Amino acid sequence: EQPQPGQALGEYPLVSESEARAMLLQGQCLAGAPYAVQSEADIAAVQLCYREGSEVYAPWYRFWVSLSWSAP
Repeated sequence: EQPQPGQALGEYPLVSESEARAMLLQGQCLAGAPYAVQSEADIAAVQLCYREGSEVYAPWYRFWVSLSWSAP
């Protein structure tokens, strides 16, 4: 049976913001820039988002970071 839109598929623990920050600093992330985040001070903002547009709504964190324009 196919899941219906809005039907719960299960209970999954949400990664906390602090856990997501630690993962970001360890390089465990998808990034749009070729540079790693160097320190907590480089993180300017964070937003909890939800992937939409499909049958599954998946939470994820968006981080805004200051990056150096010179190669590390």
